[in-house]
Amino acid sequence: MKEDIKDREQLAILVDDIIRAKGDPEVVHIEEDKLYLRLIRQFCPDWVKEEIERLNNADFPRWHA
Repeated sequence: MKEDIKDREQLAILVDDIIRAKGDPEVVHIEEDKLYLRLIRQFCPDWVKEEIERLNNADFPRWHA
C-alpha cells in the first residue's frame, strides 16, 4: 500500500500527474480509479469503505472510455 496522502499539495501533484499522462486512455482511467480508491481508503469511515469495496467486487461487466 502506498503511503498516506499528507496534504493538499501532494494530492494536487498526484492529480496533475494523471491529467498530464500520455498514452492509453484506459491506463489513465485506471490510475484515476486507483486514486479515488486510495482517497476513500484513507479518508472515509469504515462503513463507506465496506460499501465501496462491495461495489468494486460486484460481478458485472465494466467498460471504460
